Amino acid sequence: MVWEAGSSSNARQRGSTNLPLIICPCCKWRRVMELKATTDWNYGKIFYTCPNHKRDGSGCKFWFWQADYIEYLQSVGKLGATGEGVKEAVEETNPAGGVRQVEQRNRRSVASPEAAGEELREQLSALVAILVAILGVGKEVVWLLKAIVGVCVLVLFGIVLSICLQLKN
Repeated sequence: MVWEAGSSSNARQRGSTNLPLIICPCCKWRRVMELKATTDWNYGKIFYTCPNHKRDGSGCKFWFWQADYIEYLQSVGKLGATGEGVKEAVEETNPAGGVRQVEQRNRRSVASPEAAGEELREQLSALVAILVAILGVGKEVVWLLKAIVGVCVLVLFGIVLSICLQLKN
């Protein structure tokens, strides 16, 4: 699905080129988004970026124009060498410097089973990383609870010892 992106922070759904939206290979956390530029210079041009990418260049560095994204997908085996699985957009530059869509053609086959398996492995790896992080936090919480119980036992021991000493005197 294509989202419009421009100077405002709002995004609107527009359509789809049916390119696979992979898990970001940089941060391995979020799925890449397909957006449509709304700037004067590149109006209507489709690009792909990680949701963690920021306009000022900070955050995740994953960002490609459509043609470069197709090349990237082909280079990592997520898309056949001829761009199978893509609803290809033929674009024409208009006098204002923007790009407009002229024609769309459907191609029928999809990425290879190996590529689909690789994407599943990437998603599983990302999930395992999240679970390991959660487990680490859980271990820290258990350690803190043990420390709190230990402090409470010491305080109670001190109170009981104090009471015993007062009763003895």
